[in-house]
Amino acid sequence: MDRAPSKTTNHIRAVATTLGLLDEQLCAFERWADGHEAAGVLFAERNDLSAQERRQVLREIEAMRTTLREMRDTLGLRPTVQRVSDAIWSWSWTLLEPLEELTGRRLRRYGQPPPGLAEYLEPRIGSLCARLERILGIAAAARRDSRPRRDTARG
Repeated sequence: MDRAPSKTTNHIRAVATTLGLLDEQLCAFERWADGHEAAGVLFAERNDLSAQERRQVLREIEAMRTTLREMRDTLGLRPTVQRVSDAIWSWSWTLLEPLEELTGRRLRRYGQPPPGLAEYLEPRIGSLCARLERILGIAAAARRDSRPRRDTARG
């Protein structure tokens, strides 16, 4: 193995951020190569990779991770751990505002809505927002519960 190169905090931060994003996407590629397809009501994925293409993708991912491990060890990079509760909490907040834009007066920003559209959307969007807020609350509680606590028995 080569000797660790000189580095600065700013350079390491840039390297760690970029490589962390790459590895995060490799996790998504790996799920797809394993055959995963998301199936929602208004969003779906169609996994059109053949079995051979899936194996090829997995081989490339493993080769990339070999390089990433070596870089992590040589440069002393620390992995980022994404807590699911943080992701749900963040996405819930991110999605609330655009949902609320589909109600009442705010809907007029896109032009005068046709008769009945606002009345149709209002209760349904309100229900979606209320349920998203409940999900946000669940995630917020999980975030609080999973925070490290000081051991009070030791004083």
